[in-house]
Amino acid sequence: MTSGRLVWLVTRREVREGIRGRQFLITTVVLVLIFGLVIGIQSLVGSNNAVSFGVDGSAPARLAPALDAAATQLDTKVRVKEYPTAAAARDAVAHRKVEAAFVDGGRRLLVRSDTSGTASAIAAVAGRTVFLPEQARSVGITTAQARSVLASPLAVARVEPASGSNGESFGLVTTIVLFIAVSVYGQMVLTSVVQEKASRIVEVLLSALRPRHLLAGKVAGIGLLGLSQIVLLAVFAIGAGAAGAIDLPSVGSTAPLAVLWFLLGFAFYATAFAAAGSLISRVEDAAVATPITMTMLAGYLLSFGQLSNPDGGLATALTLIPLSAPFAVPARATLTTIPLWQNVASVALMLLAIWALVRFAGRIYELGVLRIGPRVPFREAFQAARRETA
Repeated sequence: MTSGRLVWLVTRREVREGIRGRQFLITTVVLVLIFGLVIGIQSLVGSNNAVSFGVDGSAPARLAPALDAAATQLDTKVRVKEYPTAAAARDAVAHRKVEAAFVDGGRRLLVRSDTSGTASAIAAVAGRTVFLPEQARSVGITTAQARSVLASPLAVARVEPASGSNGESFGLVTTIVLFIAVSVYGQMVLTSVVQEKASRIVEVLLSALRPRHLLAGKVAGIGLLGLSQIVLLAVFAIGAGAAGAIDLPSVGSTAPLAVLWFLLGFAFYATAFAAAGSLISRVEDAAVATPITMTMLAGYLLSFGQLSNPDGGLATALTLIPLSAPFAVPARATLTTIPLWQNVASVALMLLAIWALVRFAGRIYELGVLRIGPRVPFREAFQAARRETA
């Protein structure tokens, strides 16, 4: 049987066992709940950011739709509350229940001294829309002529953002998500290796497989499980965006790039986590992977720090260094256009680093996975692996 077939069999086993396991179900449910909570918080914050207006009973019925239309032009939202009298509307303004109120047939606006300029701007646009025809007739001109006089002399043109330029906030979110995903699923690889080693299942598996086949299949299988959860969250995000629950940026090529670097980053770090897991026989000794986690954290923090200067020398270096590239490249891509040679070089260097790490970590895995008992000292495993790969 070919090596590819053996790796595929292990991958399929990991996917099947992972889907049946409680950990995959629990993490999926938790991720969906967290995403739902984020949507709820964003909706609540968006609702709180709406400009609130009061109208008394004598205000024209068409005033509320005009306020909505004016708010849309200013990229905000409004809430309109009706009050029976002008006195009730004034009281609502004074007690901060609304930011402003229309009284006296909608011709007079009551505002607090600390009300934002946004409320006054929306009110001015809406009031002009509602009362312009009547005012035009009073001075003997047509509504069209009045609109022409009041029109702004400035010619306004919208400029679409450059491809890949979606704001620092989206770059931050991309970096955080990738760091959490690689960390969580890398730890899952380590836990799986330790559990199979402790239960002696690995001895049965290695009677039919070589260690490198088991290592590669395990990393690939858990990586597919992780990718499936990320795709699930992406589907939820797209659905929520289509329903208007959240505002999604136009990511362009950023989403495929993030998936690519999740796969590359996971393959790199999960291989290291698997090698670390082979050195211990108990999950309680998982601190052996601390150096790997700290290396990931350093790459993440450095990438995070360079979002304010995505074209700087350090940002370019982080793009080319395999330890930080999984976090730096997708984040930079949301803020600037990365030169083609940097994209190609970063992927090539990452693939080379994965190949070298698989060879080296595979030897550590082979040496440690069958040793039951006390933790295998890393120095001993490192020196043995170096001799084997020399």
